[in-house]
Amino acid sequence: MRHGGWRRALGPVSALLLGLVLASCAQEPKPGAENILILEQSNIADLPGWQTDGMLGALSAFQRSCRRIEGGVQELVQRGGLD
Repeated sequence: MRHGGWRRALGPVSALLLGLVLASCAQEPKPGAENILILEQSNIADLPGWQTDGMLGALSAFQRSCRRIEGGVQELVQRGGLD
C-alpha cells in the first residue's frame, strides 16, 4: 500500500464498524407491544423551549430548500416535463 493509503481506507472501515456497533444496539419490540401513533392538536406555546430555540437557522435552511425545489421545477418545465 502506498504511503498514506491506509489513511484513506480508515474512513470506510471506521464507518462500517460504527454501523455494526449501532446495529447491535437495536432492540426487538416486546411481545404484545403495539406501535401506535397518537396525534393531538396543540399550540406552539405548549412546546417547551420554543421561545429560546434558534429559528433563524431553520428559516435559512427552509429558504435554501425552497430555492432548490423551485429550480428543479423550472428545469422540468423547460424540458417539457411539467405543464
